[in-house]
Amino acid sequence: MKGECKDKEAFMRVKHRQAILSSMIKRKELLLFEYFPEREVFILYDGQFQMLQKIEHFMEYLQREDKIHPEDKWKMAGFCNGEVRNSIEIRYIEGEGLVSRKNLNSVYLPKSLNEESVLLGSIRDVTIERRKEEQLQEEAQRDPLTKLYNKRAGTKLIEKYLRTKDPYSACGLMIIDVDYFKDVNDNYGHLFGDVVLKDLAKLLFMVCDKKDVVMRAGGDEFVILFKDIPNKALVRKAMQLVHSIRNQTFQEKEYSMTCSIGVCYLPENVSGYTYEQILKNADWALYRAKENGRDRYVFCDNLQRFQSVEEKREKIEEHKRGKRPISGYRGSLVATAFEKAGDFDSAVNSLLEIVGKSFNLDRVTVLRTDIKVNMCEKMYQWTADNVPQALEQKISYKKEDFLKLFYSYDENGTTVLQKDEMKSLGYSEHGIQTLLHGDAKTAVHTAIYSEGKYAGSVSYMVCKEKRSWKKEERQILGEITKIIAAHLGKLFLMNSMSNGMFTNPEFDDLTGLISFTRFKEEVERVLADDSISSYVMVYTDFENFKYFNQKWGYQMGDRLLREFSNYIIGTMQQEEQIYFTRIVSDQFLLFMPYKKRSDTAEAVDRLNQTFV
Repeated sequence: MKGECKDKEAFMRVKHRQAILSSMIKRKELLLFEYFPEREVFILYDGQFQMLQKIEHFMEYLQREDKIHPEDKWKMAGFCNGEVRNSIEIRYIEGEGLVSRKNLNSVYLPKSLNEESVLLGSIRDVTIERRKEEQLQEEAQRDPLTKLYNKRAGTKLIEKYLRTKDPYSACGLMIIDVDYFKDVNDNYGHLFGDVVLKDLAKLLFMVCDKKDVVMRAGGDEFVILFKDIPNKALVRKAMQLVHSIRNQTFQEKEYSMTCSIGVCYLPENVSGYTYEQILKNADWALYRAKENGRDRYVFCDNLQRFQSVEEKREKIEEHKRGKRPISGYRGSLVATAFEKAGDFDSAVNSLLEIVGKSFNLDRVTVLRTDIKVNMCEKMYQWTADNVPQALEQKISYKKEDFLKLFYSYDENGTTVLQKDEMKSLGYSEHGIQTLLHGDAKTAVHTAIYSEGKYAGSVSYMVCKEKRSWKKEERQILGEITKIIAAHLGKLFLMNSMSNGMFTNPEFDDLTGLISFTRFKEEVERVLADDSISSYVMVYTDFENFKYFNQKWGYQMGDRLLREFSNYIIGTMQQEEQIYFTRIVSDQFLLFMPYKKRSDTAEAVDRLNQTFV
C-alpha cells in the first residue's frame, strides 16, 4: 500500500507539471522545458510534449555553448539556479551575425518526498516584438523631417559621451547653420526649404562616421559631435563640409546653398566640460563665421571662451584668496592645512602626514601624470617610520594599464587596488609595480584633475598587509584629493598667469590649426624624445599676399589660407608627431620627422607648386 501511495503521488506530480506546461502552451508559448538543478539536466520539449533535446551537465554546456550571447550566459545560469526568478530575456546568436531574443518564464517546484526539485518553463521568441519596440524608440529619437537625431536624443548621447570618454580620446563639436535660410522659405516656399534641409541631412550622414552623433538642433541649425578624432582630421572635415555644401545642386530651383560652421575642439586629456559649455564655444565660432561673411568655418580658439571676462576674474580672485573648494571634512586639520602653512610645499607635506597618520597608512604619494608621453613622476611623498621612499625617478607606463585604472574610478574618483588581484584584472607586471610602488599590498588610488585635464593621482598605501576599505574611507580620501587638486590647480594657474599663458589661444580660429604657442610646446616635447633623430621644419610664406588681399578682398584671402591649410593636411601620411600651425597672417610652420634628406626640399617645392 505504501508503494502504491508513493507511485500515486509521483503520478500526481507529473500530472501537475503537465498541467502547468499545458497552461503555458495555451498562452501561445512555443517551447517548453524542465530543468533539474540537482542533476543539472535540461530537457527541451515542443508544444506536443515531444522531447527535442536532453542536455546533461547543463552548466558546463552553457559555458561552451556559442549560440547564447556571452553577456547573457550568467543570466541564464542564475535563472536555472533559482537566483533570478520568474522571467528573463536572453539573446541568441543566429547565422550571419543575426541576433534573436528569447523570453524565458518559469515556475519552481520544490523537492517533495522521493521527487527532486524541478524548474518548469517556457521559451518564447520575442525578436519581432523587440524590433518593433526598438523601431518605435528609434523613431521617437529622430527628427521626422531629416531622420537625424532630434535635439533631446542627440543632447543625451553627446552628454553621455562627454561623461565617459577616456583621456586619450579627443572630439570635436560643429554647429552648422544654413546661410540666409529665411530667404529660401520666403522666395521658394517652405516645401522647397524642407528639401534643402533633407538634402543637407543626407550630406551630413555621408561625411560622418556611424559612431558620430548628428542631430537637428532646430530649424536650419544642425549639430555634429565627431568622436575620437584628431585635430587635423577635424580641420579636413570642416573644409570638406564647406566644399560639399557649396557644391550641392537643386534641379527644381536655381539655388546655391552655403553654410556657416562653428567648431569647438576638445583635445586629448581634456574633460569635465559639459555639452552646454562646448556648444557655447562652437556658437561663438559660428557667430564669427557669420560676421566674417558666411560660407566658411571658424574654430573656437580657446576652450575658456564660454566664460565671461567677469567669471574669469572672479575665478582668479577665488584662487588668490585660497577659497576652499569643497565643503566636506570641515573643521579638521586636513581642511585647514593649506591655510595655516607658510608655503605650498610645506602645506602639502603637512597634509600628507596628517592623512597618513589618521588612516594608519604606510605611504602617500602625489603623482604628476603626462598621458601624451605615458610618463608619471613623484611630486610629493610621505612615508611612515621605517618605510622607504619610492619612485625616485620618472617612470613610464602602458596605455592599457592606465585605461584599466581610469575606467575603474568610482563617482568619488577613487578605486581600490589589491596586489593579489591586479594580475587577474589584466594589469601588466610593470603596471602593478608602478601603481603599487614600494611593494604596497593595497592602495586607494584617486584621480587629480586640473582645469579639466587628468593631471595625476594620489595613492594612499598600506605596505605591511592587505586591507579592505570602507566606502566612507574612500569618500573621505576622494575629498582630500580634491583639496590637493584644487590647490595644485591654483599653483598651476598662478604660474600660467605669471608666464602670460592664461589667455593664450589653443587653436587658430581661421584655419583650425593648433596655435603657435601649442605648436612650440608639442615640438619641444617631440625633440625631447630620443626615439627619432631626424626632423624637418618647413616655413611657408605667401609672396605678395598683401596685394592679393587688396585685389581680391580679405574674405578671399582668408579662404585661400584655409584652402592651403587643408591642402597641406591632406598630404600628411601619418598623424602622430606631425605638427602644422599658422604663425601669423600668411606664414605657416610644418614640423615632422623624416628619413631621406636628399629629396625633402624637392618634395616641399612640388607641394607648393601643385597648390599654386
